[in-house]
Amino acid sequence: MKIIHIINKIIFIVTCCLYLIIYLGLLSQILLGVTQVIMAICCLADRCGYSSKFQEKLKTYCLLVVCYFIGCFCFYILDINAPKIIGVIGLMIIPMSLAAYFLHITYLLEKECLELEAEESQLEA
Repeated sequence: MKIIHIINKIIFIVTCCLYLIIYLGLLSQILLGVTQVIMAICCLADRCGYSSKFQEKLKTYCLLVVCYFIGCFCFYILDINAPKIIGVIGLMIIPMSLAAYFLHITYLLEKECLELEAEESQLEA
């Protein structure tokens, strides 16, 4: 599970760096979003052994992502002519905030796995 956090951190940092050129940042954000949704689905499918704190944070992340997609779909279907600041918030700030939250979740997962490994090594000794 440590690899999930490492991959997530690398893609997140690359995306943040690519935001120096807005277009490349937006394209990289698509890769980041797809990667994180796949990781979240994998974590949901493999629940055994995770703490309830981690599971709650993961469920919250999934709920926020679903709400974001529903909001985007509604803006698209209703063809809302919103100010540009709403577009910036909707296309850049909210997705990167969700990405940062998932990065925090994967950090907690890595920390939890390291603690379990330390406990197991103490029991063996």
